[in-house]
Amino acid sequence: MKHRQITDRILTSVDRSIQMVETTATVISRFTKVMVLLDAALIVQVTTLAIRILVGAAGTKVPPIPFAIFACITLALAQRWILVDAAKAFGEAVAKRHVLLQGAPPRITSIASTFPRRWFVLLHVQSHPE
Repeated sequence: MKHRQITDRILTSVDRSIQMVETTATVISRFTKVMVLLDAALIVQVTTLAIRILVGAAGTKVPPIPFAIFACITLALAQRWILVDAAKAFGEAVAKRHVLLQGAPPRITSIASTFPRRWFVLLHVQSHPE
């Protein structure tokens, strides 16, 4: 009887650990997506500032509505660009064996620190924890 209780406790503990890992992976994935969105917002701010400086130097004024439309479109494109670039970097790293996979389903065991686009690979892995 005691062995059964110990086994049940161990299984319960393992289940809790698995749930914590899954919750952590979800939080990291969401955090990564927020970071990508912030990076895209930074791109929008820099390009908008550059356009405002250039337009101001030319001595003309542009109403705020075109800048708002530009910012929305650029934000969407920049976010998509970052995520697509991360996916391409991951595919390239796997093809060139900079990312080692094992098991079924495949799990990442290591990412080479010498891979030039390692940041994008890490970004892809964090945004796709499955």
